[in-house]
Amino acid sequence: MSSLRKLSLAMPVGLGLLWFLFFRPLNLGGPAGYIMVSGISMEPTLRSADLVVVRKQESYTTGDVVAFRVEEGIVIHRIVGGSAEEGFVTQGDNKAARDVWRPKPEHILGSMWLQLPGGGRVIAYLRRPLVFAALLAGLGTFSLWRILWPLEPRLRPLDGRMVPVKARGRPSARARRRRA
Repeated sequence: MSSLRKLSLAMPVGLGLLWFLFFRPLNLGGPAGYIMVSGISMEPTLRSADLVVVRKQESYTTGDVVAFRVEEGIVIHRIVGGSAEEGFVTQGDNKAARDVWRPKPEHILGSMWLQLPGGGRVIAYLRRPLVFAALLAGLGTFSLWRILWPLEPRLRPLDGRMVPVKARGRPSARARRRRA
């Protein structure tokens, strides 16, 4: 097996392991939560349509930007006071007043780990049914193409050497002419 082939097999395995360990979503038992920012309450730190990756922490402190659940959905704001026992005091960077919520650690999805400016627009676009269907169709077509017409020719032994094989399992016409 060539080193390029080994690399082409190892790369997806490595990327999959990286995703599994660091980027797997919370709802799949992973450490990462994905938040699409909407609104202006966290400007200039976060803008509408940013994608924020949050990770669960052992503890949270003043200054951490955290995402937490409330009845209306998910809020991402900065901790400005409070404690884990009584609940944290949070506030948006662009707001004069503190929040009415007092999230405790069990309600916090995680603190901001990674920010992708405008990444929410990309996710929203990819979630459109027609775009998602086109991506799946393209992936399926590419996979089927690779199975039916592999890039590397299939080989089989013929007179002590390896020769290319056509789809039906016979040596190619070129290999048969060389044999004759």
